[in-house]
Amino acid sequence: MEKPAVSDIAATIERLVPLSYAAEWDNVGLQVGDPTGPVERLGITLELSHSVLDEALSKNIDLILTHHPLIFKPLAQITPYRPTDLVYRAITEGVAVYSAHTNLDVLDIGPSGVWASIFNLRDCVPVEPVGDLLKLVVFVPRTQVERVRQSLGDVGAGHIGKYSHCAFYADGTGSFLPAETSDPYIGQRGELTEVEEVRLETVLPSALLGEVLSALYDAHPYEEPAFDLYPLKNTRTDVGMGRFGKLDQPTTIDGLLKTIENVMGLGPVRVAGEEDREIHSMAICGGKGEGLWQKAHQLGADVFLSGDMSYHEVFEMVRAGLVAIDLGHVGSEVPVVSAMKDLLKDRVPKACSVIELSSPPDPWHDRQKD
Repeated sequence: MEKPAVSDIAATIERLVPLSYAAEWDNVGLQVGDPTGPVERLGITLELSHSVLDEALSKNIDLILTHHPLIFKPLAQITPYRPTDLVYRAITEGVAVYSAHTNLDVLDIGPSGVWASIFNLRDCVPVEPVGDLLKLVVFVPRTQVERVRQSLGDVGAGHIGKYSHCAFYADGTGSFLPAETSDPYIGQRGELTEVEEVRLETVLPSALLGEVLSALYDAHPYEEPAFDLYPLKNTRTDVGMGRFGKLDQPTTIDGLLKTIENVMGLGPVRVAGEEDREIHSMAICGGKGEGLWQKAHQLGADVFLSGDMSYHEVFEMVRAGLVAIDLGHVGSEVPVVSAMKDLLKDRVPKACSVIELSSPPDPWHDRQKD
């Protein structure tokens, strides 16, 4: 069985986690490695460290998928000494490294969405939606409309909430006069042609416009596809930072902490606010959710769960009536590792196995005086 290449696995990841969703300051995609290199084993971790790389080598991992990018800033040189020793080692050991960071954060399959699933939140929406929506209208011969619709849906057009490949069809007649220098799919040069066509309508986030148009040109049979783009007032309800939702049944802070303990062990969890209040709704932001708590409060959250909360931020949350739960940066993101493993194991070629690697522990640890 032929092994997939690094670029094949990268393409599979990018169909789930488009690069265009990444923040401008972020660095996502292939960080280290040969795109043509074969991959028999894909390892997944939150962040690469020397101990994680040791584990990967012991398990013959060819490609490591990380959440936190190995390379954030441009490198002036790569040597076996800090701060580039890990990059140097990955290169010399022949292990490729791919990262999906903020482009994963904004999706339902990212850390915030995974926590929302753990708590069984309903009516979930992003705390801070991102990206404007566009409507694409394209005219396709009836015999080819399914092919075009499928191709557009495969790159992210037509996603509405929990539904993908959404589209609307309307029958009509198209006409065109091929020029003498044209190469028409239907009709003859110099003769007016009328064709039974379908008006295909779908929506797409503006961030995916380049990928969607590329898919349109590849799938559409016409030499010059006719299409329109319309800006929309509404925004996507499934893409953005953080997640807000309602609990099926009211609970307590202790009830939430028991759920957290079942997932990751309590670890360095900190709580601030009125701990005996009844909890009906919550907002979650994996990683550093600084600045999102105000929007969570406006949505009606009783609890804001995140990591890396600052003193002043927590003080303001409590004054506003929110309960704050700080899981630490690692604790708030680590469930995404097993979630990505489950997503990818059925999507990569059968010749490639998907393995969950350890993730580096939170650098903070409790210390008590003897």
